[in-house]
Amino acid sequence: MLLLPGGALAQSLVVSNPAYANRAACASTTATTTWTWTSTVVPASADVYRLAAYKGTSACSATVPNSGDSATVATDITGPTQTDSAAIFIAEIQAASTVDCAGASDQPVTLCVYLVPATGTSALASVGRFDFWLAVPPKPVIAKVTPANGALKVVVNHGTATTTETATGSDVTFTVTCTPVGGGAAATATGNASQTIVCGGLVNGTTYSVTAQGTSAGGNGNVGPVSDAYSDAASTTPQPFVGFWEVYQQDGGVEQGGCGAGAGGALAPAAALLALLALRRRRP
Repeated sequence: MLLLPGGALAQSLVVSNPAYANRAACASTTATTTWTWTSTVVPASADVYRLAAYKGTSACSATVPNSGDSATVATDITGPTQTDSAAIFIAEIQAASTVDCAGASDQPVTLCVYLVPATGTSALASVGRFDFWLAVPPKPVIAKVTPANGALKVVVNHGTATTTETATGSDVTFTVTCTPVGGGAAATATGNASQTIVCGGLVNGTTYSVTAQGTSAGGNGNVGPVSDAYSDAASTTPQPFVGFWEVYQQDGGVEQGGCGAGAGGALAPAAALLALLALRRRRP
């Protein structure tokens, strides 16, 4: 709450559905958000609520803006009730606060609701906050790619922040795209910098070009730069899983397995080991 002149308290303004806007919502002409507030004073039917928005987290203006001033949001709310709400176009908040939708950093906005009586002195009734989440992740770096059976295991690191790409927090996620070098349908997978991101559903023996792109917590994806392609053929070609038995055969093993106890069966090595142990025990 905010202390007003005379000791009265301005109630907290609740912003929902949503309480923030990413770049797409900032630039939208149809996206809305809901403001809900309660006044400490019961308004008369002829009173109005006037809404305003100011860039940053500074206090609301002590002077109630005139209707139509640049800082006002929407038109005055008529027929007010003590607890009231309004659906506000995000574009109106952006215009009133002069936030740049292409800005490099997240931008908070202070929301102010004034009670303007038909006669008497206007007063600040409620204060809240709206956030424009505008930051985009810098160009990510693919640190490692490991082939697997029908998949590639990819490790992605944050890139270096720049003056225009500043989102590098733990809440940034990465979308990895694995595209066949010779053409064909790409596969994608999503994770963060603390995970091994598995690009699955791939064809063994096919070489893929692997790229990554970051998405900020606000959902600013497909905006920031794409990583350089990781195209080392040995690392980006999925391979079938080869078990112990296959390795044994590839190395010249001739046993065929099975349950036979003869010299050619899988139990022959075990029988020979038991015979050797029995011989050792009989020695004085």
